[in-house]
Amino acid sequence: MKIFQSSNIKYLGVLIDSHLNWKDHTTSLTAKLARANGIISKLRHYVSTKTIVNIYHALFHSHLQYGCQLWGLTDNTISKPIFVLQKKALRLITFNTLQCPSSPLFSDLKILKIFDLVKCLKVKNNNQ
Repeated sequence: MKIFQSSNIKYLGVLIDSHLNWKDHTTSLTAKLARANGIISKLRHYVSTKTIVNIYHALFHSHLQYGCQLWGLTDNTISKPIFVLQKKALRLITFNTLQCPSSPLFSDLKILKIFDLVKCLKVKNNNQ
């Protein structure tokens, strides 16, 4: 049996690359989150805001939260596209334009920004 060197490996749903910069994982994650945004943009016309927020938590937030303590502590240039998709999701949910400020939307919908989520989970795990 031969063992070959690989540039990345998928372990428990997280893509770990040879340099531990999480670029491969965040690229894969942005594709999943963009698909979730597509679903949200279609469904928002047919369901209530409460239901679409629940769909956001099921399709978007679940992918966002999984492993974010690993890749979320990296350079902001790697995690910024994910934050942009998160802001877009909230604007889709609330039928706002892309130029609308996102901070009020986060507080209105009671959703944490990805950077705040990482900090919150880090503090939670440090206290255990």
